[in-house]
Amino acid sequence: MLTGQNKMNSSNYSTTIKARVQNTTAMPLLCRDIIPLDAVANISVAAICSKWCHEALGPNSAAPYMLSPWHVFWLLKSQQGHIYLTCWKAQTAAWALELMPELYWIYLLAMVYGVWSIIAFLWTFCNTEPQTIPGGPAQDHVTPDGPYGRRCGDMPCCCLPVRSNQALPLENGWNEAPLCYPASSDRNGSEIGLKIAAFFILFEPFGDIVSVLTILRIGQPFPAAFMAFGIALACAVSGDPLQLSGAHAVAESLRKGFETRGLMHYKDHELWESCICATVQVYSLMSLHPKTAKLSTGLNLLVSASVNLAISIPAQEQAKYVIGELKDSDWTFATIQEAKRSPALRCQMVVTTLGIVLTASMAILLQKVPPGGDLNMEPFWGNCGPSSVIRRRGSSGFWPWW
Repeated sequence: MLTGQNKMNSSNYSTTIKARVQNTTAMPLLCRDIIPLDAVANISVAAICSKWCHEALGPNSAAPYMLSPWHVFWLLKSQQGHIYLTCWKAQTAAWALELMPELYWIYLLAMVYGVWSIIAFLWTFCNTEPQTIPGGPAQDHVTPDGPYGRRCGDMPCCCLPVRSNQALPLENGWNEAPLCYPASSDRNGSEIGLKIAAFFILFEPFGDIVSVLTILRIGQPFPAAFMAFGIALACAVSGDPLQLSGAHAVAESLRKGFETRGLMHYKDHELWESCICATVQVYSLMSLHPKTAKLSTGLNLLVSASVNLAISIPAQEQAKYVIGELKDSDWTFATIQEAKRSPALRCQMVVTTLGIVLTASMAILLQKVPPGGDLNMEPFWGNCGPSSVIRRRGSSGFWPWW
């Protein structure tokens, strides 16, 4: 039981916290832009706002103390959550920009984590002999109705879904052709595709860390924590903290000439992590404001999100579908290619991609729409596009969850 003195101290403590939360009069103007822009512009703004948070709200405004029950209680009850959210963002950006003052630090730290996948790939590839597997792709010819049976002029080719500026003569008389790489056999075409897949599989750990650090530098602690949680949980479930299994699997597949079951299972396990990462990347990219966003920040997020949405997730959806279709069948090059042609698979890819974009868009709207107060429509990309989001204007309320 609490004594009388303890009860009085507890009451005074809660009253003090309530007074702190409601103290908004002296907030610098630079800090008031953090919530509408959803970003901390630079290290100067982060330092000024962090200093104000410590002076006006007290030492408990620091991030490690802001999940205490008293703070959460008054944050929700007083509808002044945007004050503490401003401090979260400012102090996150201040910490990240102090740790990584220059852009190249992001890439150095990401390389420290991502380089191990490259080493594992090279080690496995150099220590594994090329193999010919029964049921693998043909080594001396291109199957006419196979995945590489299409012709660019007189050469069979491995076709990629990229349009070429130069028209290539095709048997069907098209004026344009996809960008093609000559393939002398089914195995040669399969190996070309695997080399491209290997590049993006090895890029993935590096790209994930670049995205998390980029998001931290602009002062978005919750998206960064959500993305980091997804990566960490995937690593914990797979027992592969450095994400080396993908490097080993793609190296073995290259030596065997086609996608092995191990590579397919790796892609399948990575699907939900990639969906989480892509959702956060799209969200952070959409939340950038042209007045404060740096080109490097936008490019980091754009490249990572594009790789996930256009390459990684479709390949992982393919793997998930193929594993489901071939679980009781022989695992051969022909059956894998047949499963990949399914219309249901293409529909599933489209649904997943649209789901990610819609989830990120809803998160943007939930963040920008307060429970009450005046609303003002402001162009999201200025005059650069038709999209718009609802921005908070003159409201004391704020949607506190993001």
